[in-house]
Amino acid sequence: MQRKSWSAEDKAKVLKLRSKELEWSEIGKAVGRTAESCRKLYGEGRAVAPQNPKFLAKKVSPEHVKRDAEQAKEKAAMRKAAAMQYAPPVITGFIDQESVADKWAAAEQENTHRIEVSKARQRFEASFSEDWVLICALSDLHIAPGNTIDLRRMREDAELIRTTERCYAVLAGDAIDNHIKIRPAMLAARSQPSDQWEMFEYWLGIIAPKLFCAVAGNHDEWTNQFAGIDMMGWLMSQRKIHYSKDEARITCKVGGQSYELAMRHQYRMNSSFNQTHAVKQWLRNGEDAFDIGIVGHHHEAAVESFCWHSRQRWAARPGAYQITSAYTRTYGWNDAIPTVPTFLLCGDERRIIGFADIRDALKVLKLA
Repeated sequence: MQRKSWSAEDKAKVLKLRSKELEWSEIGKAVGRTAESCRKLYGEGRAVAPQNPKFLAKKVSPEHVKRDAEQAKEKAAMRKAAAMQYAPPVITGFIDQESVADKWAAAEQENTHRIEVSKARQRFEASFSEDWVLICALSDLHIAPGNTIDLRRMREDAELIRTTERCYAVLAGDAIDNHIKIRPAMLAARSQPSDQWEMFEYWLGIIAPKLFCAVAGNHDEWTNQFAGIDMMGWLMSQRKIHYSKDEARITCKVGGQSYELAMRHQYRMNSSFNQTHAVKQWLRNGEDAFDIGIVGHHHEAAVESFCWHSRQRWAARPGAYQITSAYTRTYGWNDAIPTVPTFLLCGDERRIIGFADIRDALKVLKLA
């Protein structure tokens, strides 16, 4: 089909109508053409310039260009606003305003405090009004019903310490058997840890008036390690007994004399040939010197006097109330002896007299 040509009159009419900003569809109806053909004709405006110089001048004028740019900007804004109607709402969450420098400064202060508390928690002072006292060291009770634990001797020792004047005690850990870590020992246990803690609390009620310091043993710490509960610390706090997890440094003031006592449940550099070796190495390698060093854990009783830096010192390894166990039998350890190393501290002069057991000390004092 042959396309209908544009007459000069129709061309002028299209240009005139477009100058009035009519829509292409309206212009097409006015001239009997399609909107697309009218738009195409308008794009060829230079071809009709000689016939409509006024319109061409208007079309390329700065005002016309500015108006078209503003209209385009308005249309873009309208399209953006329409799109935003379907965008999901944005909810502002928590924004951490604290800088890393502020966090460092706060952590620095907190850690400094924790270091101070850690050091202070290990140091205690005990003042005795008497001119001489007896200090008894207990360790490795391993309380457990239905087991090879000498509960009778344990109770008798506690009652003896409580009823003896001028007699006081410290505890070097492993209050109960508490087997929640080692599977074979758990299977061999004849009681639950809850029963054992209950019985320890009963024993603690006997000796508590004379017990002035305690540390935790590895068996006690299993509850803390697996459940985050420091049962030993909680029971001691209920009885107002000074407590330290690992190490206790105690200044014992008797009369005009001061004695340094150090106590741990465990220490490295142990020797099967010399049970007091670990205590001596602790004295040599530790941060502070002591007059009496007490280390438990090995279930082998030993008390020894020795000289260090021109002073008499004492090393003690309390015996255990757990006489034997599957572990000791398997590896060939001898039966344990439940002993309570005891030290007489004088107030008028610096003098320490050590005994392997409290009964030995009371026997000598009775004879004196």
